[in-house]
Amino acid sequence: MGVWLDDTIHFGGGRETRKARNLAANPEAVVHAESGEDVVILEGVAEEVTDGERQARIDDAYEARYGILHGTPVWALRPRAVYAWTRFPGDATRWLFGDRR
Repeated sequence: MGVWLDDTIHFGGGRETRKARNLAANPEAVVHAESGEDVVILEGVAEEVTDGERQARIDDAYEARYGILHGTPVWALRPRAVYAWTRFPGDATRWLFGDRR
């Protein structure tokens, strides 16, 4: 589960999860849509959201989409590369977004 806000995908999980520990050790991440047919893959660096105002906006977005507040921790990943397709390899596309770290 995640929400798109301010050109950034936001996602979370418990602080003691393997995902949280992996991101703490190496913030390079790949996020993908749930569908195996309409594929969207985002690559970038995940950063934990610590700003209270931004966290409130993320919670509002989660509530609007899923009917729940997410809470903390939440990570933000601004993609530096996106890959997408619906009929691989015929329409496979890649977008690059400058120097995003």
